[in-house]
Amino acid sequence: MKRSIRFVLPLLLIALTVLPLPVSAKTVLTDGVSLLNVNQHVQGPGFDWNNMTDTLTLDGLNLMTADDYGFKIPDGATVVLKGKNHIKASVAALYIGGNVIFRGSGSLTLEGGEYGILCQATDHNRQLTITDGTYTILGGIDGVRSDDQKVALSGGKITVTGTDGYAVNARELRTGNNVTVKAVGSFRSSYSMLLQGSNLTIESKEPALISDKLLKLDSMTLKAGSSLDSLTSVDAYQNETALLTRSTFDGSRRSMLFGDAVPFFVDVIVLIAVLLLLAAVIVLPILYKRKKTLAAVAARDAAEAEAKRLKKLNKKNTGK
Repeated sequence: MKRSIRFVLPLLLIALTVLPLPVSAKTVLTDGVSLLNVNQHVQGPGFDWNNMTDTLTLDGLNLMTADDYGFKIPDGATVVLKGKNHIKASVAALYIGGNVIFRGSGSLTLEGGEYGILCQATDHNRQLTITDGTYTILGGIDGVRSDDQKVALSGGKITVTGTDGYAVNARELRTGNNVTVKAVGSFRSSYSMLLQGSNLTIESKEPALISDKLLKLDSMTLKAGSSLDSLTSVDAYQNETALLTRSTFDGSRRSMLFGDAVPFFVDVIVLIAVLLLLAAVIVLPILYKRKKTLAAVAARDAAEAEAKRLKKLNKKNTGK
């Protein structure tokens, strides 16, 4: 037995030395990661970049860096959240370079010395979209900053704080009916803001919603102040510091052809009308052609019968 142990122990030591050990997802990364000009597969503790599909999967990422940016994500990327993830950087935890979509069932905590998320695309048609997941976003100035591109919060649970600025400061801001947002700091848009069926809780020393050009609320009720009394006038709100919105979104199915303003049954009516029209276009010519054919046959039979009758009559008269 002792001889066996003497042989086994050295073998175990050699195996531990030679074989690579799996890297723990809890490993703390201290250098920022940039995917802006990457054209190959990139993998690290807690993240995986699939260059073929432009998909970044975060699963147990723990990135704490003194660099300006924690993660730079390129235009066209999709970020999938799994497990718990945490990114902290001196300027912005996330640098967004264009159209980027966040989805998944995991969570993501972002801490930036200035911005939790900084969107840097200059094209007004580019958009940062959050569809689901759980987010805690903290910025020393703004929680989310996007001077030129759109920000769409369409789903998930988001807690966002702008310490010395705004919770969200974007050119265009949109929220959907499946998102719940708790914000410390105002929502501000330099161009337009559309809040649709969202559940928002906003605490701010300034007006909770600030839009330089267009502000539109749909399927929502507003309440202001710590008492949550209904917001009935501007005067009643001027001295308050909190705004709560509650969704009144109609969960019934809406039209896929004409948009959310039209109920789904209109699509059914249109579909039936189209089918009837197609049936009419196909069947009516067939029926009309059949009717003409029957009429022609009847006319021919009648003509043949008349010819026989005349011939018979003629023979009779000739015979007399």
